[in-house]
Amino acid sequence: MPRPPRWKEIPDGKGGVVVTLSSWKIFTDYITEVLCNDSAYVYRGHRSNEWQLESTIDRALRRIPIADRERILGRHLEAFRYAARSRRGPNPLHLGEDNDWWALGQHHGLLTPLLDFTESPFVGLYFAFEKEGGTTAEFRSVWVLSWITAEDISWNVLAEMGDNSEIGRGPICEIV
Repeated sequence: MPRPPRWKEIPDGKGGVVVTLSSWKIFTDYITEVLCNDSAYVYRGHRSNEWQLESTIDRALRRIPIADRERILGRHLEAFRYAARSRRGPNPLHLGEDNDWWALGQHHGLLTPLLDFTESPFVGLYFAFEKEGGTTAEFRSVWVLSWITAEDISWNVLAEMGDNSEIGRGPICEIV
């Protein structure tokens, strides 16, 4: 009698694939056999397969009109910069770019537009199973993203926007 498949791969219709493993113990096999531990991938664990890839600030601003979000983000970051004066210590020494400030704030509980990913599939798996409960979902999930492909698609989308794009706008998806 043949054994059941260790995993099922089903295209999601959006360019991705949903992979369901027969057991969490198969995770290592999938990483080594299919993804080949390729360094072009990054990982993010979720306690629920129903959760989207969405930043904390995006969840908080869901009901705010898109036109107002940029102004709110600017004020939010400026308030954090002001509050962090003489409180953050010597590390990191220099914070120049907004993304540097967002990254610092994210690790101090600030709502930010950033999503944390890791280069280790096992760290992603850890965060998927770190806490019990809190969701009624049947499955945990580890998102796998080819950061090279994500950046390429991002720049292609901006190129297709042509004259409608904002002058000097960076990529839609940026690796920080």
